[in-house]
Amino acid sequence: MTNGQKVFVAYFAAFVFMPAVAQGVFGPNLAGIYWVVPANLNAVLTALFVFVSTLIGARVYQPRPSVGPPGLLRRAIVRAVEFYDRHRLPLSVLALVLSLAYLSAGFLSFRYMTVGISDQNSVLLLVGNILSTLILIDLTFRIFREPEPVILRKKQIENLIFALSFMALTNGTASSVIALAFLGFALIPSFFQRALFVEKGRSAFRQGAKTLAAIGIAASLFLAAWVSGEAIKTSSSGNKDLVSSISDVVEETRSDTAANYFYYLVSSLSTHYYAHTFMASTPREQILQEAPWPLALPFETLFFRAGYLVGAESRRPEIGAFSRLNYVLLTAERVTERQGTSPGLLAAFEYAFGFPFGPLTAAIYAVWICSLFDRLVAPGRRLSFAGALLLLGMLLFVFQSPFDMLSIFDNTTLTFAGVLGIAVLTPRHAPQTTQEARPARPGVVARPRSSRPILRAEHRSWRSV
Repeated sequence: MTNGQKVFVAYFAAFVFMPAVAQGVFGPNLAGIYWVVPANLNAVLTALFVFVSTLIGARVYQPRPSVGPPGLLRRAIVRAVEFYDRHRLPLSVLALVLSLAYLSAGFLSFRYMTVGISDQNSVLLLVGNILSTLILIDLTFRIFREPEPVILRKKQIENLIFALSFMALTNGTASSVIALAFLGFALIPSFFQRALFVEKGRSAFRQGAKTLAAIGIAASLFLAAWVSGEAIKTSSSGNKDLVSSISDVVEETRSDTAANYFYYLVSSLSTHYYAHTFMASTPREQILQEAPWPLALPFETLFFRAGYLVGAESRRPEIGAFSRLNYVLLTAERVTERQGTSPGLLAAFEYAFGFPFGPLTAAIYAVWICSLFDRLVAPGRRLSFAGALLLLGMLLFVFQSPFDMLSIFDNTTLTFAGVLGIAVLTPRHAPQTTQEARPARPGVVARPRSSRPILRAEHRSWRSV
């Protein structure tokens, strides 16, 4: 199974298959703020079609090895990357200063408030959102694509500073999990790499033990991130600070039953499944009443944000994203401002194209995303169970609401552009060793050299293409 297939299977298992089983087992206990429509035959067959078609398509469609961009663009990117590597330490310190300013300004709970960035008129708020995206792109490359298995002390310090910066910018449970993973990578990179990738020649028993250990560590990270995320939500009301909110969440967790938190967690992970079963049972005409042209929604947001940036008067669209449309249709409670719920892979394409084109285009898109994940991971590396889950968590937005990235002025669009650049613009050559990079001259006997990979070997390999 390819790396892209592993990530796709992890997505379907966590957001489609497990919620379906949980709905059948726990039933009414999972009732939350969303309408829960029982899965009909159409929902089951559609999900299975997309799942099976994607796995087959991802096996058949294998991306060609990339040699990087041609000509002047190649040299420009090489120089830009080398400049960034030389100045990465001062840039990481600057990122930490800005992130601490963002934290002290009280912007952590911004995503749960009823006002948008355009209403705040805060440059620091905008910078903080962009900064978290850039750090995510940087550390994604360092963890999954960088060809150097040996982490240098200077680079480890840079990774640690960036991880602390990202932690100061977290705004929920998902970003808290990623921040703690970044911190683990910075502090214990060797163990982290062994946990994320399958080592050749390792026995099945040792590999299974490593997987169980990774699950235990992931559960601990998730518990800490869960408390942090819930505290950020609680502090969004403005009545309490973050420290007091953390104490309240811990106290409520102790006083409440574990079963209630389990049901809440499962219901939170089931929104993509709820959206899919809702779409499979809802006439297309009902959807079009709320949004006659669903594909136009992200472009309305694009025009609004572009107008804001140039100082033009423009009105914010009431429904300007697929996630907002999904929330309005799916919520069983009073509709609140700015809130949204991502529809997931299946429902997003059903919103856009209906049946039967929705499932077909969803499978085509998923195959392309699998190939993107295959390109993203360094050549010769195979993701472990923990590695697939972490990569899914870091780039979950590609499955959450793909069409909302068309709004362009969005952190998910910027992240996707960065990830796409890593996957497509960087060559997929195996790291060169010193012996390979410096061949002996004719008639000269080469002395044995270390097999340690050259620094920035992947960048330098462009020059010889």
